[in-house]
Amino acid sequence: MDTIGHLHPSAKSWDAEKYESGRPSYSTEAVTVIARNTNLLSFSSFGKRKVLVDLGAGTGKLTRVLGDFLAQNSNDKAGYKIVAVEPVQEMRDKLADIWATRCDDNSIELEIMEGSGGDELICKHIFAKSIAEQIPLPDKSVDTVIHRVLIPGGYLGLIWNVRDDSFPLIAQLDDLIGSYYVLNEPRYATMQWKRVFEDQLLFSPLQEQKVQGYVQKGTLQMMVDRFLSLSAIGSRPESEKTQIAGRFSSFFLSSKAESPDETELYEIPYKTMIYWTRKL
Repeated sequence: MDTIGHLHPSAKSWDAEKYESGRPSYSTEAVTVIARNTNLLSFSSFGKRKVLVDLGAGTGKLTRVLGDFLAQNSNDKAGYKIVAVEPVQEMRDKLADIWATRCDDNSIELEIMEGSGGDELICKHIFAKSIAEQIPLPDKSVDTVIHRVLIPGGYLGLIWNVRDDSFPLIAQLDDLIGSYYVLNEPRYATMQWKRVFEDQLLFSPLQEQKVQGYVQKGTLQMMVDRFLSLSAIGSRPESEKTQIAGRFSSFFLSSKAESPDETELYEIPYKTMIYWTRKL
């Protein structure tokens, strides 16, 4: 699979430092929902390490949570192998650096790959994030690639942290963010990515569940980094990104009743949207 060739152009300009600094992690509750609905802890691999894939791993936000969850909840002595697939070199390097600082846990093995790895990669579970920004719709080639890699009855899980726009301030923030996306640019909010799973015979009907209540807390710089890491903004010229950073800084500063200092913490409430389907 030509990974970079299949990426939407806006997804080729990730800033790994801003991504790691600004992007929220995933809650244990969200991973528990995934595990429960995809039989993550119960399937047998006949004494071999169970292989699961984190597709579009980025700097390993979900990879790390999955690793911790499996280490704490699995009784399988063979352990797990997580294959983190990430097409952007800078993101892979950051993932490797962060994983290397973790406590040594022999039950969890990590392999980092640029692409799907060809026919030798076979797994029971694939978990994907930001897939709406990486698949050029209506091209459905990703269906067949994922379908081939999964063993019969294997699961595909999709997970997104979505800002909770039931809060007025967040709704205003979403309007600001939306102004930087061009018409028909792939993103979760359009829900166009769901078309990949319609009118096809490769996967079962898509199921979904919402996990409420995750709150990201961070300094002003972390909040600005969060939005500069969006693909629609990260692909812009540096001079324009500097102007955009100023707009986001002004937005957050104006949300405080008093002038905050640089250590002031800001909060963004999220709901985590989880989807899963099974290979037919």
